[in-house]
Amino acid sequence: MAEYASDEVESLDDKLTCSDKSDVIMKQLPRRFMDLIATIAEHDKQIKELTTHQDKVFADKTFSIDLKKSDLIKDVEDLRDKVNTLTKKVIVLKEKQRTRPGTVAFFATMSDHSNPSHGERLVFDNVITNNGDAYNRYNGTFVASIAGLYVFSATVMLRGAEYGVFRLIRNMRLICNTYSDAAGIPFTYDMASCSSVIHLDKHDDVAVDKGSTKGRVDGEHYSYFSGFLLKAD
Repeated sequence: MAEYASDEVESLDDKLTCSDKSDVIMKQLPRRFMDLIATIAEHDKQIKELTTHQDKVFADKTFSIDLKKSDLIKDVEDLRDKVNTLTKKVIVLKEKQRTRPGTVAFFATMSDHSNPSHGERLVFDNVITNNGDAYNRYNGTFVASIAGLYVFSATVMLRGAEYGVFRLIRNMRLICNTYSDAAGIPFTYDMASCSSVIHLDKHDDVAVDKGSTKGRVDGEHYSYFSGFLLKAD
């Protein structure tokens, strides 16, 4: 029977121990392998769930962004429509302002005494105001350059022992009468006025003419004629 030294016996024991450990490890490898596969499968599942969640979150965010983008586009389109509408209104207003008639107004007095015949127009030669140049100082006639509503007023003064009817006329037709009578008393004066608000078409004319009278009309700026455009058509 062979005999072994103590060192050799310990070495053999160590070898047997390693062999036993290897056997144990080899037996455990399949189970560990399956555990790893299960762990990998679980990780894959978690990765898929995370990916799905991420895709859903991204889709939700994308939808939210698209929705906000759509709302912003609609708001921009609405604002553009409003800008276009306002631009058209501004153009219309500018055109109206460009074509809007200017001020039409006149005021004229009679410088010297006048003794017109029946039906003759009084001439108020001293023009104080004539915006629009519609009043003619040489024949005493106002001619409407713009259709609209006008206001006219005429005042005539006579001295003592004189009387007279004077008429405010449009296109030779009576608007209103004024009657001045100094009552035949020397060194007395009488003034009478006539006013009217009337619509005129373009080129209509307005003037003051003489009706039945005795004597002359006092000038010296006591007699006067005025008118203005109140509102254009």
